[in-house]
Amino acid sequence: MSLLDFFAGLLIAVLAGLGVGSGGLFTVYLTLAHGTPQRLAQGMNLFFFVFALAASAVIAIRRGAYEKKTLLTVLSLGAVGAVLGSLLSGLLPGLLVRRIFGGFLAIAGLFSLKQDKKIH
Repeated sequence: MSLLDFFAGLLIAVLAGLGVGSGGLFTVYLTLAHGTPQRLAQGMNLFFFVFALAASAVIAIRRGAYEKKTLLTVLSLGAVGAVLGSLLSGLLPGLLVRRIFGGFLAIAGLFSLKQDKKIH
């Protein structure tokens, strides 16, 4: 691992802790900086994100930021969605997976730009 990789991973983890969509950032970094195939980059991203999420969740839970029912619902749906998405990505051609991923990032970015500025 190079120094650039170390700092890129650290920056992406910090952004994840701040609630920024780090999944897209890490996958894009792996595909562009290292030429990692899309599916492998997405799998590595999921593994990376588990640790970033766990660290952020521990702090948020200690602060009382989540209701128990909401947390269990989100975790359950997230696990089911991750399994279904993984199975689906294995059935689709790689180019289509890349296009879906890129389209999702673009749509998420547009929603972020249109988000109500009064939210703090």
